[in-house]
Amino acid sequence: MSTDLLDTVSTNHAREPVPESERVSGLRMAVIIVGIAITLPAFLIGSQTLAALGAVDGILAIGGAGIILAIIAGLTMTIAANTHLPTGQILIASFGRIGAKLVSFFIGVTLLGWFGFTVSLFADACYHASMAAFDASLPQWVYSVLGGLLMIGTTIFGFKAMDKLSRLAVPVLVLLLVWASYAILSDYSLPDIFSMQGSGAGPLAKIGAAMSALVGGFMVGVTISPDYARFARSKSDAATASVLSYGFGYQAVLIVAGLPALVIGSHDFVGNLAAIGLGVPAVIIVIFATWTTNVSNLYSTSLGFAQIFTTKREWLIPFVAGSVGTLGALLGIMDHFVSFLLFLGIAVPPVCGVFLADYYIVHRHGTYQDAVARAPAIAPAALIAWLGATGLTLWLDGQSISLTKIAAVDAILMSALLYVVFAKLMSSQRAVPSQL
Repeated sequence: MSTDLLDTVSTNHAREPVPESERVSGLRMAVIIVGIAITLPAFLIGSQTLAALGAVDGILAIGGAGIILAIIAGLTMTIAANTHLPTGQILIASFGRIGAKLVSFFIGVTLLGWFGFTVSLFADACYHASMAAFDASLPQWVYSVLGGLLMIGTTIFGFKAMDKLSRLAVPVLVLLLVWASYAILSDYSLPDIFSMQGSGAGPLAKIGAAMSALVGGFMVGVTISPDYARFARSKSDAATASVLSYGFGYQAVLIVAGLPALVIGSHDFVGNLAAIGLGVPAVIIVIFATWTTNVSNLYSTSLGFAQIFTTKREWLIPFVAGSVGTLGALLGIMDHFVSFLLFLGIAVPPVCGVFLADYYIVHRHGTYQDAVARAPAIAPAALIAWLGATGLTLWLDGQSISLTKIAAVDAILMSALLYVVFAKLMSSQRAVPSQL
């Protein structure tokens, strides 16, 4: 394919509003977001939650987390529906042109790290599945390369390719998860399921702790949700997407993923499905789940890096970034990168608090176009709020202190409060000389 044709079909509108002709319904956006939510880490945390808390308390924790995420996602998606801008451009209004590039770099590194980590999971799953099915397999690095190329190729074609992939993958994944649930319910009645108690052990043995982990695990995705919600036709479509994805789809995925762990007592999702006779469907779920999720990781990585590297050939950014992530998977460096990623996971939610406070409280920019055009190089109030809330969250977490029992929500509230205070103070100080 020629580079000119690639330039035409892979336009992601990384630096301008999405054209009206490319906007979609809330249902189509919800399908994409649910596809992203169906991933191995989600299966793991769903399994751990139900296994630790039991059916009733586990479902309550998942439901509460889903409501919180749906509310926050609704707020972030509404901004995108009004502006039709990606996260990186929205950040310019609150953080400034250079400040937004710094934040975009942090988010990009976070997601690129998870891209490489997920490529490793994909290769490992393919290798073991091949050994189990045929007692032979290609070298694991071959699966890493093939998986990386598959995910890079899909991402290059942008939102349209993600839309098509999700419309193919999500029904398959949902069907297989329903099949797994049916296999379980054929041996256990609903009263039996709801009467099952959890182990009461582990870090998720309390509803509050489980909700914190569930919200925190998906908060980075909520923060960058404008990357998808900018394709919304209207604010009502954004609201529909947030409710259907985080309010319902997210919860259903976690509950269904947790059922095998509840009845078998193991956190190994793939192993649990194999134990109930669904070995091949488990492999299909792993492949599709890692594919849809990793395309999302690389897509948002590319949008963030596009704010820094202003090449006119937008397809080059996901190609280079994806190649770097795949190389990291091949070298095994992602095994040592997880602790840094977890730190960045704490540093990302305050970004959400800053731009929510800026849009809804401080400036109320409406379409945000003028705010982006007039943005300074650096907005000190936003940087102070971001770094201050990140530091406070880390310190409070180390002291086992929490305002809401959910660290990610604490970080959002603190950054929003700090931003409003410092933005008002700095605005007042700038106004004084003009009155003398």
